Amino acid sequence: MRREVRVDNRFFDDVDAAFRSERGPNGEPSADDFIRLDLFGIQEEVAERFDDLPVEPTAPDVRVLVLTGLMFRQAAVYAAEMPDGIVYLVGLEVDHY
Repeated sequence: MRREVRVDNRFFDDVDAAFRSERGPNGEPSADDFIRLDLFGIQEEVAERFDDLPVEPTAPDVRVLVLTGLMFRQAAVYAAEMPDGIVYLVGLEVDHY
């Protein structure tokens, strides 16, 4: 079942913490790069696979998607379903290249 996925402000806080505000001197990606190049694909993955994603052991109402992207080596994306059935991206942990 395909889910509607939205992005919570907590996710954007994690993006800001994980990425620079501007591209780095050696081409390190910025938060804007991540949002423009990776976020849509992440939303699509969660929308398609939410029900099959593993549950976060410390937060049973949260599911985790682990993936690779254009702007990072690996990331864990945390998503939670709200009472209205909409799924929100609520957290992000990134392992940079």
